[in-house]
Amino acid sequence: ESFVQKTLEYMKNHYTMLQHPYALSYMTAIFEAALWTEEEIMSFSLGIDTQNQAKEGGNKKKKSSKSKKRHKQKLQDNITGFKIEEAKAECYHRGDVACRTVVNIWRDLEPIIISSQEGASCLCTCVGACFPYWIRNSNSINDEEMCLIKSILTCFQGICDSSNRNIRGLAYEPLCNLHAAMQAESFVENSNFQTLLTDHLFVCSMKLAISCGYPGEYFSQSAAESDEELEIERNDIRDVLRSMCGGEDKYSGPPSKLSLQLLHGIVQACTDSITQEVDVAGLPHETAVHALTALAKPLNRLGEAFIRDELQPPKMIELLNAAMRTLSFIADKMVDAIPRLSLADIFPLSRLLNLGVA
Repeated sequence: ESFVQKTLEYMKNHYTMLQHPYALSYMTAIFEAALWTEEEIMSFSLGIDTQNQAKEGGNKKKKSSKSKKRHKQKLQDNITGFKIEEAKAECYHRGDVACRTVVNIWRDLEPIIISSQEGASCLCTCVGACFPYWIRNSNSINDEEMCLIKSILTCFQGICDSSNRNIRGLAYEPLCNLHAAMQAESFVENSNFQTLLTDHLFVCSMKLAISCGYPGEYFSQSAAESDEELEIERNDIRDVLRSMCGGEDKYSGPPSKLSLQLLHGIVQACTDSITQEVDVAGLPHETAVHALTALAKPLNRLGEAFIRDELQPPKMIELLNAAMRTLSFIADKMVDAIPRLSLADIFPLSRLLNLGVA
């Protein structure tokens, strides 16, 4: 900790972030170290699977199910109570150092986050490293730290709103990881922090959802090749929205309380846009329909819970009804548009509607 403090002071005294990219790389390395889980720390200390530890940006090589089972068994055969406590302490320490680092360098980092992909990448790694720590220790967050957290979240939302597709793409994984961390911990001691993070997840999800629309004449140019990068981005954003709203949860039953809150907010925002706003052709905005139909899986989970009498809050039942009414509204608008619009105008919504209903 003392070493990190002294090296950060050295960088701040001798370099600016823009003039020396190595300074940014050093901070990113500190944040990446805090991404390690207790299991990864124990594996590394025991010399098990050391080549598969955290990579740049927190991405790890995927393992087969057999490899995962072998790794888990080998770990269980070698760990002791002392090793577990040691890993917990190191995990805490890594997170603590990452948070102290961002407190130290935030004024220098903030101006270059949106203008630089390296800066945006550093911030996304910072969010992945620091927010699970703050969530686990939410009862000890002071006013100064809360101001810093709000500033970080505002900058992260700017990444989701960036005009650069590559910069926006950096937000997907830390956003889903933040959602997962919030579900793993209790916020009884700091409900204001929980509300702040829940609102943040909603805002980021909506900014990403409206950022991936098709260009105006995209479907009129039938002979042109499709934009593969755009299609990949749209699929990624559908995955993010499903994940935020409980479509990827591994347990049965309705989505978690957090996922239900996000599902309710996103469905309501999409419904308002679809029923109250139209594009130049007089149809609902394609990005709003895209976002709504991405939620088909979590909405289906709500429907299954309703059939099993597991869905009690009336607003959740109304949420299902609202989604069904909105799909019907979209279909009516398309049918009305058939006599006056070309297939190229109707096809984008028709495709999405069929995906959602299916």
